[in-house]
Amino acid sequence: MKILSVGATGATGNRLVKQLLDCEHVVTVIVRTPEKFHQGIRNHKNISISTSMVLDLSHVDLAKQVENCEAIVSCLGQAG
Repeated sequence: MKILSVGATGATGNRLVKQLLDCEHVVTVIVRTPEKFHQGIRNHKNISISTSMVLDLSHVDLAKQVENCEAIVSCLGQAG
């Protein structure tokens, strides 16, 4: 299954992405700071990392990220 995740570098998002990859899903993430991922996640064969603030994406760019995804998950938290 192809899944898009936003808010993936927080505590909940990081765990979710790891579980999705462990289950062999193909995961696309939109994150501000990919370095927050453990190297094993950053280098996983089934992950695609897009570095951006999700709220800064245009409708067209967001539509491209969502294209062909079967699920979208949000683990966005409150900005500090």
